[in-house]
Amino acid sequence: MIEFRCRQACIALSNHFIASPTPLLRSHDIVELGAGVGLLSLVAAKLKGGGGGEGKIVSTDIDEKVLELLEGNVKLSESCPHITAYRGGKC
Repeated sequence: MIEFRCRQACIALSNHFIASPTPLLRSHDIVELGAGVGLLSLVAAKLKGGGGGEGKIVSTDIDEKVLELLEGNVKLSESCPHITAYRGGKC
């Protein structure tokens, strides 16, 4: 149930950023913790101008399978080369 709510929140926040991208455009670097398949990171990269925007986007997740999907999605989105996927861990 929590996973479903997180996906709903991700979609809602993506829609919010698309409608009002100013906070993203003012940000230099972006870190997405628990990125899942990377929807928010990809939306942020597109809004910041694809590969030509300043700053970098770091996307993390602790699940190896999900991280593979995240990395695959970043590779498929050729206009987002400044997204880097990392495996998060326990503190």
